Amino acid sequence: MKYKIMLPPKVSIFGHRQGLRFQGPLGIQDVCFSGQKGAQGFALSAFQDHLERTWICFSHPTFGRSLKSLKQAEKLAYVKTLGALLIQKAKGVTQGAFVHLELIGIGYRVQFQQNSGKTQIILKVGFSHEIRIPLPPSLLCFSKKPSQFSLYSLDLPEVQQFASKLIAYKKPEPYKGKGLRFQGKQIPLRLGKKK
Repeated sequence: MKYKIMLPPKVSIFGHRQGLRFQGPLGIQDVCFSGQKGAQGFALSAFQDHLERTWICFSHPTFGRSLKSLKQAEKLAYVKTLGALLIQKAKGVTQGAFVHLELIGIGYRVQFQQNSGKTQIILKVGFSHEIRIPLPPSLLCFSKKPSQFSLYSLDLPEVQQFASKLIAYKKPEPYKGKGLRFQGKQIPLRLGKKK
């Protein structure tokens, strides 16, 4: 079974330890295959076609010996998941990943504070105190309005995980929808008690 993906322009790929390294105009991303179920025995190769597009082709020569415990549908799912991960890393080094968040509620605000080169996110979300969260060094943040802000990183799973951590501080409540949420996400509201 073979699977091919096309890399965006200006992305270089190298073998690195037990995985691959993607290098692009914005930086470097690594993908490690060691310790993943079913990762043994995959053959990876990169080539250019006549239009100078770079392709990655990966296959498993036996698809049965080292993946004996997996069924054919699981093998195909693993290959497609691996392909999606490689595409995600390649896009990360060319355009990065944005996550947009918004605060809904009266007086809900976000601020950013720099202390000795480290950034803190300060959330005012209806508690008696401010919530201060240190921003990881690999992330950038900026605000459009006091109630809207964006996070940026080369690594999409990292920025999504940090955004989920922020949302956990003040999840949208089900009656009025007040709280922190992904921008544009619809929250199903419940009806209150009727008299």
